[in-house]
Amino acid sequence: MLFSPLKGLLSAQVFFSIASLSNAQQWAGDNITTSLPVVPGAEIAYFNIKDANKKNTTLLNYMSLNSNGKRLDPKALKRAVIVVHGLNRDPNTYMSNMLSALAQVTDHPEVSTDSVAILAPYFTNGDDKYTGGYPWTDSKGSYTSALVWKGSQWASGANNQYPKTQTTVSSFAVLDQLTKYFDDKSLFPSINQIVIAGHSLGAQTVQRYCEVGDNLSTKTPVVYWVGNPNSYGWMSLDRPIDPSTCSTYDDWRDGLSSYTNTYGATLVAAGRPAVLANYNTKSIAYARGTLDLGDDSSGCGPTTTGANRHERFFNFIKAFPPTSSCTIDYVPIGHDAGSMFASSAGKARLFLDNFDGAGSKAFDFGYPRLQAGDDPYPDPSQSSAVAPTSPGTFSGMTYQGCYSDPGSVLPLKAYSRDDNTIDSCTATCAGQGYKIAGLEYGVECWCGNTMGYKAQVTTDQACTMACAGNSTQICGNSYRLSVFSTGNITSAAQPSSPTQVGSYSLLGCYSEASSGRALSERSTSQSDMTVETCATYCSGYKYFGVEYGAEIHVDYVHKCIGFYNDFGINNDFGLHYCINLYSKLRFYNGISLYNELSVYIEPSLCSQLKFHEFRFHNELSLSNELSLISELSLYIDLSLYIDLSLYIDLGLHNKLRFHDYYWHHIFGHFFRYRSRLPRCQRHDVYQQEPEQLPD
Repeated sequence: MLFSPLKGLLSAQVFFSIASLSNAQQWAGDNITTSLPVVPGAEIAYFNIKDANKKNTTLLNYMSLNSNGKRLDPKALKRAVIVVHGLNRDPNTYMSNMLSALAQVTDHPEVSTDSVAILAPYFTNGDDKYTGGYPWTDSKGSYTSALVWKGSQWASGANNQYPKTQTTVSSFAVLDQLTKYFDDKSLFPSINQIVIAGHSLGAQTVQRYCEVGDNLSTKTPVVYWVGNPNSYGWMSLDRPIDPSTCSTYDDWRDGLSSYTNTYGATLVAAGRPAVLANYNTKSIAYARGTLDLGDDSSGCGPTTTGANRHERFFNFIKAFPPTSSCTIDYVPIGHDAGSMFASSAGKARLFLDNFDGAGSKAFDFGYPRLQAGDDPYPDPSQSSAVAPTSPGTFSGMTYQGCYSDPGSVLPLKAYSRDDNTIDSCTATCAGQGYKIAGLEYGVECWCGNTMGYKAQVTTDQACTMACAGNSTQICGNSYRLSVFSTGNITSAAQPSSPTQVGSYSLLGCYSEASSGRALSERSTSQSDMTVETCATYCSGYKYFGVEYGAEIHVDYVHKCIGFYNDFGINNDFGLHYCINLYSKLRFYNGISLYNELSVYIEPSLCSQLKFHEFRFHNELSLSNELSLISELSLYIDLSLYIDLSLYIDLGLHNKLRFHDYYWHHIFGHFFRYRSRLPRCQRHDVYQQEPEQLPD
């Protein structure tokens, strides 16, 4: 029988039911009524977790059983695996997946459920009270010693919110205590390795725990298995992607600013070098599913390190190279915890490495390697060399790297077509006298002599889209450019807004209103727009704002409150002629509804003409006013487009809009469909200072 370090276990028979499981084993914690589902080969265990005042709380967990369905013999154990669940807080799934992976270790009979303990802690939140995760009544709330966190704050090391009178338990302190439990040689004399593993949000938890986790000075080696997290905690202020539109890019957990946790506060206050030094003391097993190209970001912070999980991983290990005690394994799998656990790399790191205590471990999995510095424990029978990206010279240009493209960082779009190759794009740009060629989306070719100031070099793994005309070549990706040039790349200087224009003073950069216009009195657009031109146009008004590089908006009262999506801008260079007809009837009332249908028809063959754009808007507004608005706008637009395009735009004001592009190339005899995200709408807003009256 397995004994707690605090008190003996209460002997009890295990019943496999979904009832309260009140007879599950007691690890010195309170017996909490729960309706967690049964997992064959495991039982529910209640661990006593001490709060900051050394008082008892209870953590619910799944603990594996031995091959006979009995509790584990502590003296027979050689390994302990603590697996942290993901966003869905489903420790039962993670326990099942881990048991399945262990069962697939068939070439090492000594590695089994008799020698490996698996523990899956349950970090509950407020939603779990509705599913029977822990006892709850509307009158009392959570009234037991069960640990409960707010939202997903358990993933960041925050303190618990229940029990109400004991809110000093960090989820990272929980991992500390679980680790120390298995490190107790008086209980587990033969355990040779402890693995703390996480996938997805669980991996984010483990990776941040590596950043600020205490040095526990364990007798038993501890390895941290980090599988496919959506993002990584950065320990520096710089980012590979321009963070200027994300004011919170360095907040904890994306960085180290605004750190409010009690756990790790002293370390974080000591500075970033101290956190990095602490991180580098950890033995981390990075597991990268090379088919996992997804993104589940809820904020803008992760996008400053890459567009998806794949790019973020490679940028992270480039910025923070793994130490020699780490491993990096490449597995051709997507975002699937069970498959990652059961892969050859997963089984090695989770169950086999150092099983006998001799310190042996498998070499890095996955050759050829994908990026310089990604082979901390290289296989001597393999080459660590990384195959060059787009080798050779094309029209005098050589590959310079993969660059981020938040919005037309090269000025000329030479073409977009389905026979695009590196050869044709570089030849086109060189033939027009440009030094730089950039390939994007597989079909686009861009030219220029300098890169836009927002473009930044990112990992080559961010550019993975095959060229439409040659599948053996790489032509960028979504918002990523494969860049070639005749020499070193130069970047344009970042533009700035003057602080004073006549009697107007700069207030700052504001997001567009979520409904209507932030400055709605007057507006105009012209290709040679300057701040001074705008100030003259708006003379007599209190505020003016410039937007999209070519638009002016004016009003007496500043009312710019809202949010924006900053994914770049669309450079359509041309001449615009507009006729606008408005009719409005307004009544004041209470609620607001809005419908908008915009149809753009832009026929263009080889004449490079885009014209006849019609817009029709119907707006019914019951939010502080009832407005019936009909607007007919006729635009004639001479632009540098070669495509026949039909744009269908269904959107909600300027708050959020998706554009679907559908091209039919008459002479190429092919069709192409593409969806792109909305571009940002932002104002530099100026306020006119009042004139000084004479005494």
